[in-house]
Amino acid sequence: MMIELGDWENATPLVATTLLDLLSRWGHWRQLGDLYKGLLDLVVREWWRSKKVKLAHSQILNNYGILIHKLGDSKKAIEFHKTDLEIAKELGDREGEGKAYGNLGIAYDSLGDFRKAIFYLDKVLAIAKELGDREGEGKAYGNLGNAYQSMGDFRKAIEFHEKDLEIAKELGDRSGEGKTYGNLGNAYGLLGNFNMAIDFLEKQLKITRVLGDRAGEARANFNLGSTLMRKGDLSKSAHFAVRGLLMAMSIEMPDVGSDISLVRKCQHELGHERFREIAVESVGEEGADAVDSILARVEAEAEKKINDFSKIEKLF
Repeated sequence: MMIELGDWENATPLVATTLLDLLSRWGHWRQLGDLYKGLLDLVVREWWRSKKVKLAHSQILNNYGILIHKLGDSKKAIEFHKTDLEIAKELGDREGEGKAYGNLGIAYDSLGDFRKAIFYLDKVLAIAKELGDREGEGKAYGNLGNAYQSMGDFRKAIEFHEKDLEIAKELGDRSGEGKTYGNLGNAYGLLGNFNMAIDFLEKQLKITRVLGDRAGEARANFNLGSTLMRKGDLSKSAHFAVRGLLMAMSIEMPDVGSDISLVRKCQHELGHERFREIAVESVGEEGADAVDSILARVEAEAEKKINDFSKIEKLF
């Protein structure tokens, strides 16, 4: 598709719908944020041109909000998604309205407001069915599954994830299939069915490798590490956890605090010497050195925070 310089109406929607997938898959989170900020400034200036530019504004708010959420600021993300919802309603864009409801549901899930999350996600599912949007329907099932999992209703979560998986296979959506295997694996792991959990998580890992999805591969490694930790297999847990950590750090993957905690727990439980042996076996000498460096930095930062807090306490 050829686009003339200054043709914001055609260029902006194209950029808005492709950049998030590509750059998030490659792990370029900060660059993605800069690009969306620039696009947002642009469409606000060009708002008066046409309905198409307003639709582009909605798409950018949608994607920028997703990114802000990934970077850990769910409250700010909700502001973007609420504005996106207003624009979608104004334009009568039911598909856009559904996306906004979905993103609001995900953000509220992250904040621990599970009932509000489910309220919005039920709206997404209804709109997707109304529009005959099978992809949107699958995503709604997946997000509802995650919300119920957050609430601790793992069996209900599995019901929704199985529906999501069925649709992903129907559509030939390998990326969606991989994510759903991850969700099913996590849910079965939390139920204590470790054999099924590991089977699903290994499928997730295989698909992310085939697709070259570095962020997804890191997440699959972390998922396997967490499940194996619950199973009590510390050595295998450490193997996957250190691989996930190095991969996540290499792409500056956001929101990995709990994953770093997993690696630290492996080190603590196994002892530094045994943990180091496993790290060398898993990622080589240089990789093991990098893991040691990351953990030492995290430890120093944590100690500094404790010391700073102690100084503040003494003032009162």
